[in-house]
Amino acid sequence: MNSVRIERGTDTALAWNAVLSGAKRWALYPPTIHPPGVGPDDADYYTAPAPLRWYLEVYPKIDGNKEPAPIECVQYEGDIIYVPGST
Repeated sequence: MNSVRIERGTDTALAWNAVLSGAKRWALYPPTIHPPGVGPDDADYYTAPAPLRWYLEVYPKIDGNKEPAPIECVQYEGDIIYVPGST
């Protein structure tokens, strides 16, 4: 299994992501929301849990009534996703 560390983009960051094989599961939050388990500082990127650990340990505890739930999607082979910046 291949995964990418949890990442917080800058307020102006935007990204195009393509999947060449397999699939990628996305959990997206607006730039103003800090995902549970990931702090507001850039330094927290290095202490953020690996995606599998986040999905197994943090994700099941998210209560959409108490804290924002992520916008989710699955990107499959050949799909391209555009993640806009906040400006």
